Amino acid sequence: MHTQYLTEESLGKYLELLYPKYEIIHDKIIPNSNCKFRPDFRIEELKLLVEFNGFHHFNSSSTILRDERKNKIYSDLGYKIINIPYFIQLDSTMLLYYFGYYPNDFPISTFPHGFISKVALLPADFCELGIKSYNNILCKIPNKVFADIVQSLDNLVVNGKDSREVY
Repeated sequence: MHTQYLTEESLGKYLELLYPKYEIIHDKIIPNSNCKFRPDFRIEELKLLVEFNGFHHFNSSSTILRDERKNKIYSDLGYKIINIPYFIQLDSTMLLYYFGYYPNDFPISTFPHGFISKVALLPADFCELGIKSYNNILCKIPNKVFADIVQSLDNLVVNGKDSREVY
């Protein structure tokens, strides 16, 4: 799990390890909410929602606008919302950033932050709202992770070709 880039599936496994005493509800409508949206992960006892934001959350204006509506509804219902973009990994820094802690024996990710895989959509492919979201994320994340992401973009072209690997 920890040598591969973060996916929605691996995020679910991380959450099971982070919150072993809680029921983690995946992809289900929040009951009695009058909301048809289905958060990726919900821990009702903690009023916590965790969303994995893949490529389409940065290159589709309609998806980004829908996310804004969802987050407003969820927030109004009293939920804390954590949105984790595909170019961020769950290492110790980001576990502390998103969740406020990480167990010492936790299998943290060793996959680098940024745009490492050839299948990763690059910021140049983001729509205007996606660029705005991306910039907002970069302004808030820890400096080391910011630097890793920027370095991944700097490393993209080596000897005139894309140097990323396929994962």
